[in-house]
Amino acid sequence: SVDITHSEPTRYAPFTVGGLKIDELIFTQGFVPYCDISMCGGGCCHSGVYADTEEYKTILEHKEEIARHMDETQNTDPSTWFDNEWIDDEDFKSGRAIGTNVHARNGGISNFKEGCVFLDKRHFCSIQVAAAESGLHRWAWKPKYCILFPVTVVEGVLTYDDSHSEDLHYCGPKGTQGYVHSVFEAMKE
Repeated sequence: SVDITHSEPTRYAPFTVGGLKIDELIFTQGFVPYCDISMCGGGCCHSGVYADTEEYKTILEHKEEIARHMDETQNTDPSTWFDNEWIDDEDFKSGRAIGTNVHARNGGISNFKEGCVFLDKRHFCSIQVAAAESGLHRWAWKPKYCILFPVTVVEGVLTYDDSHSEDLHYCGPKGTQGYVHSVFEAMKE
């Protein structure tokens, strides 16, 4: 039996499946029933995300659709969406990534004072909304690491993003009261 309520799960050496190293922490770290924006206000989106070169290009290819789904609290100018600081990182398909900018939040259900430029006043992702409204899967244009969170890849190992999750009051390691299963079970989709 796995204790998913333990606040500091034991880390084991990663094992390999199909060439991918997997940290057992994704199977032992407790998690809430599902991502619930009404409970957390999109807290995982407060610091932005890194996008691979191809994801960056995809977002800019669909900039008009995305901008149409932004609200008055967001900047619709695509030149302001990214931090323009490319990093080299082998955990990204192209080996390079760029960060999304953050902007001031105007209250709402989130306690965070900043959020990703794509996070609207309802705490929805404008990229995701635009893709869905275009008849595509909601993640069609969204960066992989947004979709995976709280799962991430660090130095080639699929693992739980415990450092970023520290600030999350609902689903992070400090919010154990709502844990009903593991990160893996919660993030199957």
